[in-house]
Amino acid sequence: MSPIRQKYSFRSAPFRRDKNEFQYMLLSRMQSDCEYYLGYGNKNPRILSDNPQGHLNRMKELWSDLPIDGKPEWLTWTQILEYEKKICRENRISTIRTPDSLI
Repeated sequence: MSPIRQKYSFRSAPFRRDKNEFQYMLLSRMQSDCEYYLGYGNKNPRILSDNPQGHLNRMKELWSDLPIDGKPEWLTWTQILEYEKKICRENRISTIRTPDSLI
């Protein structure tokens, strides 16, 4: 066997993971939890860690922290507010403000 005598240059990978991949996955899981809670979950608060408002506040934080050009198309701010109305059914002021980009 002879050694390779040709120079080889490594190219960047054609696929790169998004730096917000974990946030997207977590947000998707939290959305699924909301859907299950409202559907087959029979509105059992344990599905949302016994703290539905905290669950929704965390969803708002995750969504707000994503860059403007990286907001998910599959979950909008309005949808999160709709989940909050359906799940909490209380007229409390949220502890998380509406992102300035939506005003």
